[in-house]
Amino acid sequence: MTAQSRRDFEAAQYTLRATFYYRSHYIWQSLQELLAHQNHEVSWPEGTELGISERALEQLSDLNVPLWRVFAHPEVLRAEPRLTRYYRCLALLPQKGLGRLAFGTAALEARGGRLSAERARRLAGVLNNLISSLVESDPEWSLERAETSALLNLGSQINGSWRNEIGEEGNRQAKTLLTAALLDDEVVVSITLLDGSQPELPIDSEVAIRVREIVTTNGFRVRFASEPDVAVRDARGVLVGTIEVKYGSDSAGALERYGAVRKSFEAAARENARVQNVYLANVITEEVRKRIDEDRLVAATFEFSEIFLSQQERERFLRFFKRRLLDL
Repeated sequence: MTAQSRRDFEAAQYTLRATFYYRSHYIWQSLQELLAHQNHEVSWPEGTELGISERALEQLSDLNVPLWRVFAHPEVLRAEPRLTRYYRCLALLPQKGLGRLAFGTAALEARGGRLSAERARRLAGVLNNLISSLVESDPEWSLERAETSALLNLGSQINGSWRNEIGEEGNRQAKTLLTAALLDDEVVVSITLLDGSQPELPIDSEVAIRVREIVTTNGFRVRFASEPDVAVRDARGVLVGTIEVKYGSDSAGALERYGAVRKSFEAAARENARVQNVYLANVITEEVRKRIDEDRLVAATFEFSEIFLSQQERERFLRFFKRRLLDL
């Protein structure tokens, strides 16, 4: 890899990282909205029954801060388990830490679910005990200061998520790029999201990452899934094109990733011998390039770094997608 290629590769890496972080901005806002929509007419027991210290209660009372803005109530957690994330951030706890002190909450934070009264009380007690300590430790404590610290804690979790989701972010960016291009050309009839709903058009980038299928004006369907990552079928339902996205960043694994992609392309070719298979990769070594050039299964190859950094290359990719795969 030349010095310029290395710089382009790293620029693409940081571009994806930036979009991942930027798209995460909605998390705290969503938590605030969930909190605001809850019925906070709950009974707060006197004393320290829910893990709230008397001194912390006094400080909040002096500042006229509602208890529910700072402390977790079991009934509120049961009504909306996703708020566990809000109070965990205020307690400055990572998910792993809360799992050790109480129990694992990753699924509750992401999707909600059912929470028993006993587990809700246990969770509230652990969270409130830590939050009380933070309130007591700062004579100048304020809700604004607590929420700023909570955002720092959330940022730490997002950083950890980025390390685990580099590959998935490549898929998301490919999806949003293709979706935006079709919307800009006004060739989209309908969009179906992962939950089966059909949003009004147009949609923003936050919704675009949840797209499952797009129907175009000529009756073609673009489906986002796995193996292949993108499948295009014509109005008769015939598979006419696929796109496999591999955002792995290590050169050592480039050949292995290509091998996995080739199996997907072989399956597509068995369904339709004339299918157009596209390989969108982050790292294509000389050996992989050589094999692709000799492989009749691959109709075209594109690199992430070039698509993200070069408008000309991005337009070439989109042109191939729309003309060769969608017949637009």
